[in-house]
Amino acid sequence: MWHDGQIRDMDYSFSIKNLIDCGIIKSNVMVNTELKLPTWLKNDANWFADNKISKEDMPIV
Repeated sequence: MWHDGQIRDMDYSFSIKNLIDCGIIKSNVMVNTELKLPTWLKNDANWFADNKISKEDMPIV
């Protein structure tokens, strides 16, 4: 939903931050403000959702 504009970048980054804060996503980066997501990540998410790339092709962020 995020990759095609149904969810705002700010809301998506807030969700990712919450997952990090709750320990569901492991990260060694402390996030105290809005998480800035690179443009290429949205492109990759779109390709993945459209089955144009596989999970193995997704970069590790």
